[in-house]
Amino acid sequence: MVTWRLSIVRLAIAVCSGAALLCAPLPSHAGGGEQPPAPDLGSCRIKLPRDLTTIVYYTYGGSKPSRYRLFYERHTYLGRQPVVIPKRQFPIFVVLVSYGPTEWDLRIEPQAEVAGVLVLGYEDQIVSNIGATTPIGFSIFRGETGEDCPKSQTWWGDDSLMKVLRPMLDVEFSHWPDEYYNRGSEDCSYFLCERSGKVADPPKRSFWSSLFGGAGPDQPAPGTVVRTSARLVIR
Repeated sequence: MVTWRLSIVRLAIAVCSGAALLCAPLPSHAGGGEQPPAPDLGSCRIKLPRDLTTIVYYTYGGSKPSRYRLFYERHTYLGRQPVVIPKRQFPIFVVLVSYGPTEWDLRIEPQAEVAGVLVLGYEDQIVSNIGATTPIGFSIFRGETGEDCPKSQTWWGDDSLMKVLRPMLDVEFSHWPDEYYNRGSEDCSYFLCERSGKVADPPKRSFWSSLFGGAGPDQPAPGTVVRTSARLVIR
C-alpha cells in the first residue's frame, strides 16, 4: 500500500515538473471576472507650467453608454463622453465639468501634452484613457474631493459656468480658461458624436490583444488607466 502511494506522489511531481502550467495556482481573480478600478480622488496640488493652454469641457452627461455603473446606483444609466484633447503649442490643463455622472473618454491627439486634469462634477465622475502618471484631481459636489481640491455650490447655480469658473481657476491654479467647449452647442469637433466631421480614432488594440482579448473601443488604451471618484461595477 505504501509503495502504491509513493508511486502516485512521484507521478504527480513528474507531471508538475514537466508541465508547470497544469499545477500553477490560479490568479486570485480567476473566475471572478474583470475588476473595476478603485476610487482615487487624486490631488489638486498640480504643478502647472507657466506657459499653458487651459481647455474647459462641459456636458450634462455622456452621449454613449459606459461599460461602468456606480456601485450604489448599478441599475442607473451612466453615459460615456468621448472628447478630443488637441495638440497645442503649450501643454494642456484639461478641466472636465459635468452635472450628471459621466465617463470622460479621453482621445488625446498625437503629440498633445496633458499637464494635468481637473474634474468637477455635481455627481461622481470617471476619466478613462488618461496617462498613468498624469496628475488629476476630483471635486464632486455630492461626493468627495481630492487633496486640496476646491468645492463650491455656486458652480452649480443659475449663473453662467464660465462666469464662476474663471475666477476659481485664477485663484486656485493661476490660469484662466483659454478655450471652452460645451456639448450642448458644440459642432462635435471636440465632443465626438454621430454627426462629427472630425472623429478621432478610438484607442488602438495591439496585435496580441486582438488575438487574446484586451482593450476594446470602450476599454483603456495601452499605457493608460481609468480614474474614478466612486466605487464602480462593470455592467
